[in-house]
Amino acid sequence: MPELAALIELLLTVTEIVEVAPDCVVRTRSLLDVWGIDLANLRLVTFIQVIFNMFEQRPATEGLFDSCSNNNVAAFARVPLDSGALSGTWTLDTPSSWIKGSVQEQLFGGNRFEKTFKKVEALKEVVRPYFSTLAEAAIRYSLSSPSVSTTIPGMNALDIVDRNDAYSDGQEFPQELISKIAEFNWPRNYYKTSSPA
Repeated sequence: MPELAALIELLLTVTEIVEVAPDCVVRTRSLLDVWGIDLANLRLVTFIQVIFNMFEQRPATEGLFDSCSNNNVAAFARVPLDSGALSGTWTLDTPSSWIKGSVQEQLFGGNRFEKTFKKVEALKEVVRPYFSTLAEAAIRYSLSSPSVSTTIPGMNALDIVDRNDAYSDGQEFPQELISKIAEFNWPRNYYKTSSPA
């Protein structure tokens, strides 16, 4: 199967796939262009982990999830809380609590925090009539596509595990709200560099 190995090597180069495990799992930061769709259509993998949250909506809107469904490829929604931004717990003082070199400091340092915080506060107002917390809306949104088999939120306490588990009860995410949050689709790749912009 040298052709398959060559194709996977090409895909690794072009699509920023982070890892391809022996059981045909693909974990990616950016599989949202035609390459991710092609990978699902070729049925070279059994599931794809992709960033999908209220700020990164493209897997649902640009065909990746459709390709997964059409080809029996499971989709796992990564980072549903946008590394804490969509937890709804941030305040203007939040950056002072981050540990030096932490993921949050690297992703949201510099002016990134301010930009993100403003969007989060606006998003809270939009989801408030539908959900009691932004975290609930975020977890439920990450499970809103029928293509998504599971979501992978970060958790650091048992009560957060219980809370996130409760949000996976199958309650349908309101279609009206999906339309309203479309304006919050905000593709950005804070993962490419550890130094804040």
